[in-house]
Parts: sequence; C-alpha cells; structure tokens
Amino acid sequence: MNWRRLSLALAACTALAGCSFPGATALAPAGSGTAAASPGPALLITLIPPQPGATEITPATPTPPASPLPGATPTAPPTAPSETPASRASIPFNATVIVEGAKLRTGPGYLFPAASLLAKGTVLAVYGRSTGNEWIYVQTARGTLGWVFALLLQPEKDWNNAPGVEPGNALIVRGKVIDASGNPVNGIQFSLTQGTGTNAPRTDATTDASGVFTAFFPASAGGTWTVAFTAVSCTSQVMDQNCSCKNGTCGTIRPASMQFTFPLTKDLIFNWQ
Repeated sequence: MNWRRLSLALAACTALAGCSFPGATALAPAGSGTAAASPGPALLITLIPPQPGATEITPATPTPPASPLPGATPTAPPTAPSETPASRASIPFNATVIVEGAKLRTGPGYLFPAASLLAKGTVLAVYGRSTGNEWIYVQTARGTLGWVFALLLQPEKDWNNAPGVEPGNALIVRGKVIDASGNPVNGIQFSLTQGTGTNAPRTDATTDASGVFTAFFPASAGGTWTVAFTAVSCTSQVMDQNCSCKNGTCGTIRPASMQFTFPLTKDLIFNWQ
C-alpha cells in the first residue's frame, strides 16, 4: 500500500469534515491500484419510509453541548421538520459522535456553514438521512437541528431505519455511474468544485448501491462547477476483499470530469470502463 497516498487522503478528508475519521471507509485514489483511507425540514421531502417495527429508544443522558465556533458569526439553524405521515411515524434513535470537534452543519454538505462543534461522545437524536446515507439529520440535547457527516457518528441502528429526507433550502446535483452492461457501480467518489486552488469551494459525494451520487449546494450557489472522479471506496463492487482492484485491473471513469451550471435539469451520467 502507498502510505504517502494514505496520509494525503486522510488529510484531505479531515480538512473537509473538520476532524479525523477513525473507522472511516477506505478509498483508493483515482488512477491507483490500491486503496487509501478516505474521508430538517418545510425542509423535508420524505423519500424512503422508515422500516416498520421500530422500537422507541429513550434518549441518553445529555452530553456536553455543542460549542460555538471561535469567532464565528452566528448562523440560523435549519427550521424544524414539517410533519408528514412518514415523519410522524418515524421513531428517532440515537447516534454518538466518535471524533472530537465534529461539525454540525446547517445543510447536508461541506458547502453549508458549521453552526457549532460537537464534542466526542455527544449523543444526538437521528431524524433523517440524505440520499446515500452520507449526511445525517440530527437534533442535539438542546434542541438544535443540523446535519453531520455519517462517518463521524456511531448509530444505535442501521441508518436505513431513519427516513430519507432532502432539505428544501438546497440545490441538488445528481449523477450516475454505470458499467458497460448498464449496471450501476457503487462506491465511486466525486469532487464538485468551483474554481481552482486549495481554498476553492468543494463538496464530495459517493455513488450508492443504485450507482447514484447526490450532492447538495446552498440555494445561493451559482456559476460554473466541475465534477470530477477522485476515488473508489473499498466497499465498491469493483474492489476485492483486500481493497485492491479485482483481477489486478483497475477501471476508470469516462468522462473523468464534466462541468455544469445551475439550474441543473438532468442527471450527470458517467461510465465505468
């Protein structure tokens, strides 16, 4: 394994998420043969109903509350969820923050501001999940609502027990990866950036079991953005149990990148070759 790539990948993910990633899913950088470690709601539209038979969980004793970001300008938290039949039927369960300083964001993505920092061990009530389960909609013991990157949390149940939701105050970009036979390919990570340089606005998204990635942007986002293939997760169907390319042959994405502007009226289609 290329440990230099591993260190760089971890550094990149830490910069985006605002903290470290113990237990994070490993990612293979684009073009490599081995893996390196990665990185609501009038707001809510219910996408996936909660699984039946859920049992209520008594919230744990409140842990240290979220701490405001030093010198940060206060930001308004997401509005409370609007009730739908599915959201009323959903029984929240708990998830625990597993890193120090996890960011509670006002939307599901790195482009949304962090309203506060969460201490390791903080227990949150889970009220929803984004498409692909990458971002989790939570409430703190003080009643603050927000979104946390899923790999920074340890849930008491599978994320699929929470209803799938999307924020109404966000622009959405979707893309799909398929192989030569038209089958979906999971675990393919993309960056979505505007401009160049280390401080260029950026968010990331990874394809789910249906081959679809979903990225969320603030409603104020505009201009031209570039979506580019960056990595392959060790859990992808194109990787073996040792997180190496199956049969020693690594595929790639075509096109490797493409540009888009808002409003985006169709999904972006990529081919795994």
